[in-house]
Amino acid sequence: MSAASTVLAPRPSSTASEIATRVGKRSAQPPIVARHELCEALRRNTKLYHLRERPRRFNELRRLIPKVTQRMLTQHLRELEADGVVIRTVHEKVPPHVEYSFSARGRTLLPLLDAMAEWGRANDGDIVAPND
Repeated sequence: MSAASTVLAPRPSSTASEIATRVGKRSAQPPIVARHELCEALRRNTKLYHLRERPRRFNELRRLIPKVTQRMLTQHLRELEADGVVIRTVHEKVPPHVEYSFSARGRTLLPLLDAMAEWGRANDGDIVAPND
């Protein structure tokens, strides 16, 4: 990493109740409900699959996921950063740019992403593509 780049530390890890609160649920819900909400967020975040090979710039992710709007991509990446799943790195060289990569916590999701991708390949003809 160059001296001109700055790694922004991920926000502290969210607890299940914090995740539930952030997605508009009561914090008194059982942890399984919050984990379900996190899984729902991951399901719609195909962005994670594109980060598995290497860090990606924001516009690179936009090109890889043509149906996502800039606003939605920004929102999803912020949520993933808040959950400690991705790291946002600001490179202050000219021209400045931002890259997203997996955090150590995010890399623990790779087996899950691989299993979901394998399931998708095995059931390709049986599933309907999501709208995001």
